[in-house]
This record gives sequence, structure tokens and C-alpha cells, in this order.
Amino acid sequence: LEELVGAAERFPRAGAIQPKILRRTATGGAVIHTWGNALHFLGVGYVAGDGQPDRALEIRPIGYASGAGVLYRAQALREVGVFDPAMFMYHEDSDLSWRMRLAGWDVLVAPRAVMYHDWTFTPSTDKFYFIERNRLVNVLTHYRLRTLALLAPALLVLDVATLVYAFRAGWGKKRV
Repeated sequence: LEELVGAAERFPRAGAIQPKILRRTATGGAVIHTWGNALHFLGVGYVAGDGQPDRALEIRPIGYASGAGVLYRAQALREVGVFDPAMFMYHEDSDLSWRMRLAGWDVLVAPRAVMYHDWTFTPSTDKFYFIERNRLVNVLTHYRLRTLALLAPALLVLDVATLVYAFRAGWGKKRV
């Protein structure tokens, strides 16, 4: 926590500061879970660095701060709001970081601050539904109409691909 607060003091435009997040391996060792989440231009968010050996890193901007552990600046939250309650699961953290960045706030990783997040992704119909629904909410909320028009071909390809995947995985009706 001291490292996160120190980074907040050094970077007054940082609205969100994430620690380096480690996870334990099956053998009890530690690897990086995320050194800051990445956000694809089609709204797909993912942990960056997952499974990499732990190592020293520098403070730097990131796509979005993981909701697993992050220090938010109160002024930034007053300006852009808090987590959207409609996005109670998956992409609520990318939405909040996206809103901060649009408002001119920085989103950083302060890797000398370290936390553990012992987590594994267990696929389920509900998880895939909320991941995809909230990805679409983010894209449709944060992009201008002109940007959506430019991205339409790529968004359509991704939409068809996720629809095919959803039907093969047994949650196609929910995806529709």
C-alpha cells in the first residue's frame, strides 16, 4: 500500500494505480498474473504478462487497472464515477479505467507494490455471457459513432466468431 500511495504522490494525474499482481503456481512458486491489463481496440480485455516469471518492472501506463487490486484517487472517482452497477461482473474495471482515461486521468502500474491473486478462470455459460455483454456495453458506450462505423467490419467479424463459439459451447441462445 505504501508503494501505491507513493506512486500516487509522484504522479498526481494518476486516477488509478495497480500493483503488480502475482499468482501462485501448482508447485507453490509465484508468477506474474498481470502487470497491468491490456485492452484490445474491439473491447476485449485481458491480463498482460500472465504466467511470466516475476521480475522487476518500471512504473508505466497500462490499458486498464485490474479490479482485483487497485488504488483509485478520490478526485478521479468524484469526476468520473465509480463502478457501473450494471456491470457487476467482468469489464467493470476496464469501463472505469476507460472513463478515467477519457477524462484525462492516467492509469498506471506501480510494480514495486505487489499483491497475490490466487485465481483461475473456470469457464461457464454465465461468465461468457457477462464477459461478452459487458465488452459490447463498453464499446458502444465509449466509442463515438464515427469510430464505431470505422470499426464495424472488425466488430462484425468478432461478433460472428463469438456467436459461433457461443453456439458450440452451449450458450448461443444466451449470446443472442
